[in-house]
Amino acid sequence: MNIDEEELVKIFEETDGIVATYFFGSQVKGKTDHFSDFDFAVLFKDGWRRDDRWNITGDLLCKAFSVVGQDKADVVVLSEAPIWFQQVVVKTGRVIYETDREERMKYESELMRKCLQEGLPDYVEDGKMKKQDVQINFETIEENLGMLGTLSLFNHDEFMSDFRNLGAAVYWLQTSIEALADISRYVIRSLSLPPAQEYWQIPLVLSDAGYIDSKDAEVYVKMVRFRNLVVHHYYRVNPEEIYRIVTKELDYIHRWRDRLLEIIEEQANV
Repeated sequence: MNIDEEELVKIFEETDGIVATYFFGSQVKGKTDHFSDFDFAVLFKDGWRRDDRWNITGDLLCKAFSVVGQDKADVVVLSEAPIWFQQVVVKTGRVIYETDREERMKYESELMRKCLQEGLPDYVEDGKMKKQDVQINFETIEENLGMLGTLSLFNHDEFMSDFRNLGAAVYWLQTSIEALADISRYVIRSLSLPPAQEYWQIPLVLSDAGYIDSKDAEVYVKMVRFRNLVVHHYYRVNPEEIYRIVTKELDYIHRWRDRLLEIIEEQANV
């Protein structure tokens, strides 16, 4: 889909609190497929409350849908993303809108300092996922599972009493599933398997080839569909469903992660 960048910029104009908007992902690289959205990352000014940022992000997403098509855009709050993800956005994306260049440059400088401090290697993009990306995705899943495990200890009333618990749980579940799907796509390419035609079909490709159990694949498909719901229709997320997943179904994330790790290790020893 060819859309004038000026139309994309209009999505973010006249919205209070934005320092800069980065346009990143496959649309920028010119390497699109069936899964390709228009991906935007928004850097907000300091001092804005998290729920305010979320409300603004929801409004921006609706505006983006009106420009690029329903469910064909994703808008993320840059400061709430993992450090490695922020690095990818800054390194591979481009700024299409900004209100304060000095503040943006200050943010990018501080981000690079944090990356060096945490030992993240400099990201170089050539259009393919590298072992570095796979390792980062595994680390993201591990970190998320640790935090989700803490939330799983809350009783129902404790979990529901603070809206931040729900927001955090949804974010950690979403990014874990996205990491699992990205690793799966890496494995599919490494094994020279046919690519999935739809995002939710990724687990089925591995199942059809005999690499994961068919019953597990059915659950993983539901997980991917849940991720799609969160990204494109957050208002339909059921808090009770989130609590049930956090307290009773985290094992499926463990199992998908462990099986992918086994496949990668098996291939390394061939």
